[in-house]
Amino acid sequence: EERIFGPLGMDRTHFRDDHERVVPDRAYAYAPDPDEGWKISIPDFAIVGASSLFTTVEDLAKWERNFRTAEVGGRDAVDGMLHRVAVGDDRHAYSHGLFGGEHRGLRTVSHGGADAGYRSHFRRYPEQGLAVAVLCNAPGARPGERAREVAGLYLADAFTEPADEEEAGEAELPAGAPVEKLAGWYANRVNDLPLRISQSEEDGLSLATGNRPSRPLVPAPDTAFRVGSTGNRIVVPADRSQWGRTIVVDDGAGAPIRYRRAQPADTGAGTMAAFEGWYWSDELGTFYRVRRTDEGGLELWQRRLGALAANPMQRDAFSVYFDFLALTFTRGEDGRVDGFTLSGPRTWKLRFRRVEKPAP
Repeated sequence: EERIFGPLGMDRTHFRDDHERVVPDRAYAYAPDPDEGWKISIPDFAIVGASSLFTTVEDLAKWERNFRTAEVGGRDAVDGMLHRVAVGDDRHAYSHGLFGGEHRGLRTVSHGGADAGYRSHFRRYPEQGLAVAVLCNAPGARPGERAREVAGLYLADAFTEPADEEEAGEAELPAGAPVEKLAGWYANRVNDLPLRISQSEEDGLSLATGNRPSRPLVPAPDTAFRVGSTGNRIVVPADRSQWGRTIVVDDGAGAPIRYRRAQPADTGAGTMAAFEGWYWSDELGTFYRVRRTDEGGLELWQRRLGALAANPMQRDAFSVYFDFLALTFTRGEDGRVDGFTLSGPRTWKLRFRRVEKPAP
């Protein structure tokens, strides 16, 4: 408050580190309830800083102004937030706190957030001098899409690319294109994060990543598919005999990411039993337990999180928490399971080692 919120006049913004504090005009977050219709969805107050920021769209407009004036932090600090980070040989879309990207041919700087039932999205179009902030209080809201729609009202004459797949048109797939080969699980070798391509007679091909709803894959030129109206593309090999082995995800922002077809999972009773046990993370200082379910599957259990279903993805790898995390078991030189890694969008290959059952 002393260094950022106060100097910028953001008098309705604070990090909520006191859950007993009364917040005037607060909008509570909600989530669907199958019995009652709706229920309150409470954020986790233990992650102040990464979340639990209470603000308004008016205050976010004041924060956005600082990108132009640099009155707080100075020009070097503000410009540094927009510098893209190199990860290995790739230039990642994520900068120091913001994402760089494109929307219909225009450069964008953006970030979104989600905690419990809250959803938010902030987006700037620097060259056009436009900023959009969307704050929602239900998990089904899609603030990123709403922000793009609002931008479309103001920047209709500035866009250089079509608005969506209807305007862009649909390319014809070559005769005999083996689209059925594309269906299945794929994994990013850098962080094991999964994505899945599905095919149905009614809807054709669709793509699901993380815990987000699946989106249709629309044929596009140059052996590619557009992912709904997101602006992302899935590029398949020009050689049809290679379809289903690798795909490339291009979001138009960072370097394209290559995914490889996942090896078939072995769900035999002996294999699944070998994963059972206790695991410890030195970095987190916590135990996780892997155990069998009554149906013969696996679940990941932690004292605070409870049980999370682990769905087979590929050999020694499972998707966890609505496909949001990748659980990959590791083996020692003797071939026995000696640990696992957990990967998410912002944490890659967090190591857990196998240990004896902890004392009660």
